[in-house]
Amino acid sequence: MIEFESFGRLLLGLGALMIILGGVVLLMSRLSLDWNSIPGNINIQGENFACFAPLGFSCLISIVGTVVLNLLLWLANR
Repeated sequence: MIEFESFGRLLLGLGALMIILGGVVLLMSRLSLDWNSIPGNINIQGENFACFAPLGFSCLISIVGTVVLNLLLWLANR
């Protein structure tokens, strides 16, 4: 059976994470930072062809997501 207290904490943590991520996106738009400028992203353009592979951004999101989820799970198990 799910413990409602730990589930509630998890939902509050995810809500706080969404607020933080929204603030980061708003801050990036105000500072005119571009998602494409992250090192590691691949952008290939030809005459009739364009390909964008956000490898650097994907690695960054993976690392941040792993750290945040481990922190949330650690807090839920306390």
